Amino acid sequence: MQGAAQCLTTLAIPSAVIYSREGLTHMCLNTILQVKTITENSALMEDGRTVRLGPLTGIKTGDYLEVYANLAFRKIDAYEAQSIRTAQQFHGGAL
Repeated sequence: MQGAAQCLTTLAIPSAVIYSREGLTHMCLNTILQVKTITENSALMEDGRTVRLGPLTGIKTGDYLEVYANLAFRKIDAYEAQSIRTAQQFHGGAL
């Protein structure tokens, strides 16, 4: 697929992904957000943004999602969400 991103590795630091696209290597930082309300194919998150759920199923109010560019791509449990948020606060809000 032309222009598609290829994931090279997930770093040991949660919420960071290195990927390659068009011969360049990039790193993107993801956000952990809690679901406030659900619509058919999207969710309103705690920070007020609406994210697309994509292929995720079984998402409900209160769940935590890993989000990048307004697309939810992974559901995580509350323990992992808190661990990531604690690490982000320790590192000044940016991992």
